[in-house]
Amino acid sequence: MISIPGTNFQIRSAITDKDGNFYTYVRKEYDVTNILAQVADDNPENYTVRFLKEHDLKYNGIEFADHTISPDMEETIVQRSVYNQIENGYYSVKPDSILSINKKDPFDGGVPEIFMLDDYTRFNTLRETLVEIVENVWVKKLPSGKYTFWVKEDNESYDDSYAGDPPLVLVDGVFIPNHDDLLDFNARTVEKMSILRDPLIMGYKKYHGMVAIETTNGDFLETEQAKDIANQSMTLPAPKKNYFKQRYQDSDNDYERIPDFRYQLFWEPEVAVQGEQLAYEFYTSDIPGEYEIVLEGFTSYGKPISVRETILVE
Repeated sequence: MISIPGTNFQIRSAITDKDGNFYTYVRKEYDVTNILAQVADDNPENYTVRFLKEHDLKYNGIEFADHTISPDMEETIVQRSVYNQIENGYYSVKPDSILSINKKDPFDGGVPEIFMLDDYTRFNTLRETLVEIVENVWVKKLPSGKYTFWVKEDNESYDDSYAGDPPLVLVDGVFIPNHDDLLDFNARTVEKMSILRDPLIMGYKKYHGMVAIETTNGDFLETEQAKDIANQSMTLPAPKKNYFKQRYQDSDNDYERIPDFRYQLFWEPEVAVQGEQLAYEFYTSDIPGEYEIVLEGFTSYGKPISVRETILVE
């Protein structure tokens, strides 16, 4: 089981090959820096899970061309610097803005029943809380002697094939395979519990519903020292930006008295080509010269493509 913990948790499953290797994709935006891997088994202690180390990039074969600055370039460099300073002075009317990460629905469209525990009389353990407060969820003893959470089926989505399956249980987005570990968990540290009563499939396993527990501080992973979990740090994705695009229209005089000394006329970092043609419109600046148009990307099969053309602005 692969999970990204937190309030906007993500959880996915992966099936290993004959050698025990697995992989998965993170397709949604995330705002935490760690990812977890666990065995979705009642006895996770019988397995060892680890992330493989990435191979270091080899730089010894890279060659760089020599580049020197000559006195003949002084006028061009000074002129560009002046234009850049003027552009920066008008940044407030031509800004690039950073877009916030859209909050993802961790329940993928499901509508959970939410219990805010501060609205009720507090009990010491989760076992007591399930008995006294949380509807449609209880603790059941299995023939093996272990205990597990159990969710009452939703009559509207009842499916006999899931009736004998326990729910998927998470605490702060951390997958809990052994529910015994939570029975005596301090319920006074829990802020809310979200209950889904719909059937779920994760990999080869079926679950009847989901019990998502959120602690007040969101620190279950740090405070409980959860065992049998591989924890890997990962880099946050670069924030998306809404890049300014210069527009001139006959009826719009907002930019009539604002200088335009852009060296970069148009920038669109993310494009999905759906058909055979794709049209773009952009405006040149007040700086004449030769401009290069660069189109780079990948095909649906991962093949890199690069196209370069030039235009002359007089």
